[in-house]
Amino acid sequence: MGRLWQTLLLAKWNEIFAFIPMESVLYENRTHYYKAIEAARKANDSGAFIEFTLSSIAEIITEQEKHQEKHQEEHQEEHQEEHGDRHLDKHRVELNRTQIDVLFALNNGSLSRKEIFEAISKKGDSRFFKRNIEPLIIYELVEMTIPDTPNNKNQKYRLTERGMEKVNNIER
Repeated sequence: MGRLWQTLLLAKWNEIFAFIPMESVLYENRTHYYKAIEAARKANDSGAFIEFTLSSIAEIITEQEKHQEKHQEEHQEEHQEEHGDRHLDKHRVELNRTQIDVLFALNNGSLSRKEIFEAISKKGDSRFFKRNIEPLIIYELVEMTIPDTPNNKNQKYRLTERGMEKVNNIER
């Protein structure tokens, strides 16, 4: 019950903890977890337990960052293999009709994924996003409003300065 409260309090403090599996982290480190509880109890000081918890949190955040970087690198390599170097040239970007529609939709302001899909009259899913919107982020035409937490439920997307220039240069 205490771990549940810990997770809940951390998630209220910072929503990233809603996505960090603290229960799994503690389970994987249960020997150290119990030692930290015992040390805190013996010393009548929660310092050892707090230190253990903070180091576990730092470790899982570092692992998450490495995982995310690896995923981005794999996607970029996959994209490069699929489309060749010319598509990674950020100064000479070739866009499909859907990507152009996304840019024009974002020209009116920041939109969530769902709002983008509605604005361009498409049913969106993760494959659609990877195929059409993610390249716009890679090309630095679109950016996330909350880049540190890409899966945030309040995440929106907006045009970058380059994206605005691109929209202004596209004939419709």
